[in-house]
Amino acid sequence: MEVHIAAEELGDLRLARSPLRELLGSAATVLRPGRGRAHAAWLGAALPALRPLTVPMVWELAADPPGFLLPAPPRLNVDLDGELDLVRASDPGLVRGELERRYGSAVPPSVRELLEHPERGLATLAGELAVYWKAALDEVWPRVKALLELDLIYRGQLIVSGGLRSLFDDLGLVVRPGPPSEGLVLVPSVFMRPGRHGRVITYSARGIGNLWSLQEPDLGALAALVGETRGRLLELLELPRTTIDLAALAGVGAPAVSHHLAVLHAAGMVWKVRHGRKVYYQRTLKASQLMAPADIALHGPLAL
Repeated sequence: MEVHIAAEELGDLRLARSPLRELLGSAATVLRPGRGRAHAAWLGAALPALRPLTVPMVWELAADPPGFLLPAPPRLNVDLDGELDLVRASDPGLVRGELERRYGSAVPPSVRELLEHPERGLATLAGELAVYWKAALDEVWPRVKALLELDLIYRGQLIVSGGLRSLFDDLGLVVRPGPPSEGLVLVPSVFMRPGRHGRVITYSARGIGNLWSLQEPDLGALAALVGETRGRLLELLELPRTTIDLAALAGVGAPAVSHHLAVLHAAGMVWKVRHGRKVYYQRTLKASQLMAPADIALHGPLAL
């Protein structure tokens, strides 16, 4: 992808995640399941809760979201409520203009309120988006969020080790001189297809192929090797998690979890990385091969 940016704005380039983009991308996957084969496991589990939903605006707009549904994330760790506030605050003239350009005089009934009464329609739309989130993504968001955070860490490491050129090359971006703008925002995504929307470039996060893996490890053999508690922790560490996450999921005290993680880390069975105030752990290739050789051979580990 070719990107035009003024040289003086490279210092304003930033990374962020966007729950709203995950929401819209997941709804597009529901509407067009053939394009989301990597998410088949999620889709099969989510569909029973999604079929009875009454969210006509979401279904109408998600497959090809208009610009007012894709605001630039204002900060790295914005939450869904923060992005919905941006949607509610969209300029009514912008909303009308985008809908008129898209539909002309044939505006579907499901979005007519947005055209005729934009402020009220945006409030209705934000409510529908919240309802959809609760049914489709609320339960799996910690898993998706962890994957996005690890991708952001990886991109930050690229900048530190090789500068912005290393980041651009890894993302397949060709940067050219361009007129001043508000600065680019790079957003990793699990569900949203890669592309540019205004000043936001969305790209596919690393490790999506393993996100919904249902492969069951051989816990009996593993427990005999490393112990039952450490085997359970390694099972949970298919995805990156913190000590607090693991303590809650495994039903073990946080000090004990910290001790077991230290032993596993020293043995090369887990790696760890700090992100802000949190330290994430994930099992290494060596541990994954002990647990599920066939799955690793097929998919490979989530690597940083």
